[in-house]
Amino acid sequence: MRKLFDPNAGIGLSFIRNPMGGSDLARFSYSYDDMPAGQTDPTLSRFSIAHDLTDVMPLTRQALQLWSLSTMETAGTARWT
Repeated sequence: MRKLFDPNAGIGLSFIRNPMGGSDLARFSYSYDDMPAGQTDPTLSRFSIAHDLTDVMPLTRQALQLWSLSTMETAGTARWT
């Protein structure tokens, strides 16, 4: 992470594509409401972001520690076109 995001000890990336939920970049296919084959959950009673909290968010936090929030673009500050 330091080699990627640290502006002094690395290449100083200031942006990242860090998809939440299943995507083409995920190591395996998953969703926020995975159900066994043939079952549905129309009320989303089993909705959970637990995977992202344990797998995605720690890496995002680590990257943000290497860059201040004012220089790292996040979904809340980046412009979407």
